[in-house]
This record gives sequence, C-alpha cells and structure tokens, in this order.
Amino acid sequence: MFWPDLLARPIATHQALMPDRLPGKDTDVYLTLGEGTRLWFDVLAPEAQVMDDHVALRPTMIGVHGGPGIDSTSTVGVLAPLADVAQLLRYDQRGHGRSDHSSPDEWTMERWADDLAELIHTLGIDEPLLLGTSFGARVALTTAIRHPELVGGVVAAYGAARLDEAVTVEAFRRLGGDRAARVAAGDPDSPEAGFEEWLRVCWPLVSRTPEGSEHLARMQRVSTRSPDLHQAHMAKELEQRPMPDLDLVTCPVLVLGGADDPLLPPPLMTELAQALTGSRHVEHVTVPGAGHPVFLDRPDIAYPAVRRFIDKTLRQPAEP
Repeated sequence: MFWPDLLARPIATHQALMPDRLPGKDTDVYLTLGEGTRLWFDVLAPEAQVMDDHVALRPTMIGVHGGPGIDSTSTVGVLAPLADVAQLLRYDQRGHGRSDHSSPDEWTMERWADDLAELIHTLGIDEPLLLGTSFGARVALTTAIRHPELVGGVVAAYGAARLDEAVTVEAFRRLGGDRAARVAAGDPDSPEAGFEEWLRVCWPLVSRTPEGSEHLARMQRVSTRSPDLHQAHMAKELEQRPMPDLDLVTCPVLVLGGADDPLLPPPLMTELAQALTGSRHVEHVTVPGAGHPVFLDRPDIAYPAVRRFIDKTLRQPAEP
C-alpha cells in the first residue's frame, strides 16, 4: 500500500513551503532531555483562566502529532477549539520538526513514549490528558503503558492497535469501488506510477468533505517532514503487529474515529477499544460522516465527545 508514503512526499505537484529540516529560531522554546536531546514545544493556551472573582487552573492537554515523519503543525488546528477548557501544549517528537533529529536507533515507540514522559515530568505537569492523532495515538497509549503514574487520560483519535492492509483495501472499496480498492492495494511492479494513481483515486476518499481534503493537502505542503525517519520506521513493519500490553493502560481512554475512515477503518478502532481491558473507563465513539480527519469532517460531533470525556475524566477519582 502507498498511503504511508504521503508523509514522506509532497502532495501532487505542490512544493513544500518549508524545508525538510526547519532551523531553530531565537524565539523557539526547547526542553533538553537528560541524555541531551532537545525537544521543541509550544504552549497554545494558558493554564490559568481569570474569572470574575478568582483565577481557575485548567487541566493540561498535550497534543501528540501523527506521522511518523511529519511535525506538529496540524496539531494546532486540532487543539485550538479546546482552548476554553484546557491548557494546550504541542511538541515535536524526537526526529521531527524543530526537535533534534537524533539517530535511527532512537526512533522507536518506546523512546518517543519515554521522551513524552520526561517532558511531562520535567515541566511539572500534573496528570495531563494526551490527545494523540493517528500515529500519535500509539505514542500516547505507549506512554500510558510505560508511565501510568504520569498520564491522566488519553484521547486516541483515529488511531488503531495495528495496520491491516486487507481491512484498509476493503474500506476503500466501500467508498470508491473496485478501482479504489485495486489502487489502494498498490502495484509492486510500478511503485511510482502507483503512488501517483493513489493520489488521484484514493486521496479524495480520505476525508469526507472537500474542505477536509484541501486542509490535509495544505498541511502536507507547510509541515516539516522527516522522510528518512518515516521510511526507517515503516521498513520495520512494526505497525502491522498489534500493540503489546494495551491491557496495562489504566487511565481513561476515548477511542474516537470516523465511520468512513479508509486508512484506519472502524474495525481496527473497535479492536483497539476492546483491548483496553485494564482501563478505568473506555469510550468508543464512531463519528458518522467522517473520514480520517474526524475533527475536520465532523467537528460538531468530535469536539463535544472530547469535551464530555474531559469532564468525566476530571470528575473520576484517581486510583489509589
């Protein structure tokens, strides 16, 4: 299949508006990890909210970007509508965007999760909610597995426990017919030609709205990409294997995805929700009329679901 290569290539004939490696600026804010790697982060909304007669401290939500191989640019739009209910923070994972590129032996799910845990601990954030999109949902859940004491809850947005080519091909068939299914399966004898055909036939099916499709293409054009990281990660075929130890996630989890997502179709999200047997509370919301970018396609359903989850999570007593 070709769809993961979108993260390593420009869309159609558009040129990226940013270079593959974005140089740091004097105004950038970094956290230096114990072993020396620098992570770039950005606070999008403050913790303190001034009320009429007091100052309220809001919970923190950290956006964990998708990929691998693309930075946190798209996370800004995903998080922004939640600025009235939470302090919002985004960061570029190791090897991405403004953060240090590091080395291939450190581009692992465990390392990315441990980096996030160290960022949470060093910044002194008390049990943040992690909103992970697509690949970022796997990083967020892995963080909850390896560092349960640090994570207050996870929104696994259009994420899954594994990739499954057969399920994805059938999802494209349902949305675009036999031709879409054939193209989604790929042509190993002509990968470049097959990728171009994928863009023409399958790309418009990823979102269920023209605005969503254009927004995805725009994010590809303006985001900083790390094609070497993406290719190295996908070559390991790790995401074809089910995520291990999901039963060790104890915090509340919202599994949120589109009913018409052809990249990570509903059966894979259902499989993820059912594997979270150790969580105190699991919600699984399948959004009708939404493709992969569920917040773009159906914000009227996706954001209220996240808001309800935040409210329930804050009212739930923590485990002793």
